[in-house]
Amino acid sequence: MSTTSSATPKQLEPGRELDKIIAVQLMGYERFECEFTATPMWRSPDGTEYAESETFFNFIAFSTDIAAAWQVVEKVTDLNPNYYGFELTFLGSCKDDKCEVHGLDSEVKKWRVWFFHGPENIPLRREAETAPHAICLAALAAVG
Repeated sequence: MSTTSSATPKQLEPGRELDKIIAVQLMGYERFECEFTATPMWRSPDGTEYAESETFFNFIAFSTDIAAAWQVVEKVTDLNPNYYGFELTFLGSCKDDKCEVHGLDSEVKKWRVWFFHGPENIPLRREAETAPHAICLAALAAVG
């Protein structure tokens, strides 16, 4: 049983649904049913099996935890050697696509992620209110 969504990467909110999509489509996890338990299970790329639980979701919090999101950046660049660059930028406080840098305590924050593709360094960009969310949206678009 795979986890999929009809939402486009730009529409996906940070949280478990996006984390599941990243886990399956990008990070190589597999979700499956076990005949011995009613709890769905997950198998990591190295074969380790996990019960679907709060602990597991904390472990794969790609869209909300910056340490987990960096694993996503590394995976994108490992999967596609044509991605020659990655950039994460804090844009500041944004309203109606106009941004002003006010600092991290601003009410509305915006982060931009770029992956640069191919010899021409074609930019692929996504933006979100948090860095991990922006990384996940850009990663899905990059491997899309």
